[in-house]
Amino acid sequence: MITNPNSATQRIKNHLSYKLGQELITYNTGGGGVISLLLKLYHIKKTHHKLTQFRKTLDLARADLAYPPLRQCFDFNEALWIKTWLTYRLGRVLLECDRDKLKGGYFKFF
Repeated sequence: MITNPNSATQRIKNHLSYKLGQELITYNTGGGGVISLLLKLYHIKKTHHKLTQFRKTLDLARADLAYPPLRQCFDFNEALWIKTWLTYRLGRVLLECDRDKLKGGYFKFF
């Protein structure tokens, strides 16, 4: 959850790419089964989707609760730096593979 809506770093860390990449890295260091990893990734994706749908309806209901644009946040440059981290990149690649799953996208990932 975002505690400070004016913080660009917290908003970037709330992206699905960052969350999935973070789970992949903790799985790599912590271990566990492949099936448990897939279930965790699926759970993260479903929870994120529900939260974004809730956020969209909340923004439509009350426009004063909408987040400001990222460029107006005080730590925008640091947020751009977070997008280059390994966690964000891994999650972004995993999402691209998920979009191309019918074309064999996961084979490219593994």
